[in-house]
Parts: sequence; structure tokens; C-alpha cells
Amino acid sequence: MHVVINDQKYALAEEATVKDALHLLNMTEEGLAVAVNYAVIPKNNWPVHVLSDGDVVMLVMATQGG
Repeated sequence: MHVVINDQKYALAEEATVKDALHLLNMTEEGLAVAVNYAVIPKNNWPVHVLSDGDVVMLVMATQGG
């Protein structure tokens, strides 16, 4: 299946979860927020939230600044 993550198209295995997608991208979970189709997915649901073909995923990393 294909999903769009931060405006880039990726191929994932069927039944891939949010956590699987993060692993594919080598993303750290620290300070990360995830939304799928504009709905925020709580961190404790990442391992069980199954993505669907055509989903739009946004990853937002918290940064320090002032």
C-alpha cells in the first residue's frame, strides 16, 4: 500500500502501523507528534493504529527555541 508522509509517498506493507512507518523512516519517538488524515494519534496507539492505503500522515517534531 502507499501512504503520504510529510508530502512524500512511501510504500508500506499491508497492515502496517504508525510505529512501523516510524521505524521505516528511522524516526525517534522523543518529541514527536503524529496525525493521520488530520487526526492526532496518541503515542500509546502508534503500535496498534493500522494505516490504510492513501492515508496522509503528518509527523511534527518539537524543537527548542526562543
